[in-house]
Amino acid sequence: MSNNRNGYYITMSASPMNIENTNYYIDYTVTAGTASIDTSDSVNGAAVVATQNVFATTDPMQGLTFATADVTVAVDQNDYLNAVTGEYRGTITFNLMAN
Repeated sequence: MSNNRNGYYITMSASPMNIENTNYYIDYTVTAGTASIDTSDSVNGAAVVATQNVFATTDPMQGLTFATADVTVAVDQNDYLNAVTGEYRGTITFNLMAN
């Protein structure tokens, strides 16, 4: 939701799941709206930024605007099956940005 009359856009980034302080990773693909990220594109576990916006307004706004998008996460099966046992954590971040 935004009340910025110039509109807004939503960006997304994601980092691969890993065991803290190790080089063990499980990659996944996250899709939201028109954006998609494959964390296997990550370098040394750093976050990957989507090249597309999740959502963006196209016209000046006349009032409050709401946006929704389905979010899906698909874990890389080979990475999962071959992963070392442990507690893996990954981060998916959404940012609401004003135009």
